[in-house]
Amino acid sequence: MGRAYSCSLPRGACKKRLYFAQEHRMLGSNLAVRVAKRVDVLWVEDDALDGELALECLPRGLEGLSVRLVSDGRKALEWVRACGSRSSLPLVVLLDLHLPGADGLEVLREIRSSPATGLLPVVVFSSAADPRTIEACYRAGANSYVLKPASFAEYLQVLSQVVQYWVRTNHHPLLPF
Repeated sequence: MGRAYSCSLPRGACKKRLYFAQEHRMLGSNLAVRVAKRVDVLWVEDDALDGELALECLPRGLEGLSVRLVSDGRKALEWVRACGSRSSLPLVVLLDLHLPGADGLEVLREIRSSPATGLLPVVVFSSAADPRTIEACYRAGANSYVLKPASFAEYLQVLSQVVQYWVRTNHHPLLPF
């Protein structure tokens, strides 16, 4: 499930450029969290260390985005339901498949089953490369299926491209333009 990455970064290369909120505490520490007014990306990722490191190191061009990092499928569904109106939904959900609480496919099906969230863009971001799994995600309503690269540098590049497209480029019916 989790990945181990090793990389060398220049001193100061990983500055916080994104606002994010966490559903849990990391390693028992009390992290200071800045919460933006609206969440742009709901990222459902069970490996919290991967999530935080990636958020810290995302490249320029994604500053100011609000990212909510949730590590459990059930908590992700509760959070989406609690949004209430379409205008408070995130612009995109990045969804891992291997999650505690409810797996990613179940989360995807639940999102698609509700009229309030049925049009919410969901991108599966997973290391599962099995064609049957990929097909099952598309049949359940995934907007895209992106394989997590093995190297951390590629992971950041792909994650950045996905977020850039779905938040900055894509236009969808949940928001007025």
